[in-house]
Order: sequence, then structure tokens, then C-alpha cells
Amino acid sequence: MATRVNFSDAHYNSQTYKTYNDPIHGHIEIPFYSNQIIDTPQFQRLRDLKQLGCSYLVYSGASHNRFEHSIGVGYLAGKLLQKIKVIKKNG
Repeated sequence: MATRVNFSDAHYNSQTYKTYNDPIHGHIEIPFYSNQIIDTPQFQRLRDLKQLGCSYLVYSGASHNRFEHSIGVGYLAGKLLQKIKVIKKNG
């Protein structure tokens, strides 16, 4: 059964990052400037869009939305950029 990311547990650990607890990636620290984008009405609208369409009607655990997906994609994109910087520096 899939576990949803609980964004209500997010808390500020400093002035520069907001931490989200993600069951797949663990704790995700989002920089303050990215949170300014996340807090916009346009980004918050993604909470209402289902990532998997109507599949939640058949599989009750498939209740992911575009908001959760976007947070995870942003996290993975950041990790990719960090790896590229290391390779380029050592390269």
C-alpha cells in the first residue's frame, strides 16, 4: 500500500530551509526561495489534481496528487544537479 507524503508535518528548521517528511526519499529540505514558489496559489492548485487519474477509485492507496509529485521531482532534480557539479569539478 502506498503511503502519502504528509505535508502538514512540515516545519521550519531554520530561516533558509523547510523540511518535509517523504516516505520514499526521507526528509526533504526545500530552500526558502523554492518555498516562495510552493506557497503561490498556482502551485497550491496542484493539490487538487490527481497524479494517477481515477485509479484511486480502484486502488485506495493510489491517492497521490501533482503537488506531492512536484515536491519529489524538485528534490530529485536538485540531487542530479549536485552530482553534475561534483563530476564537473572532479572532471
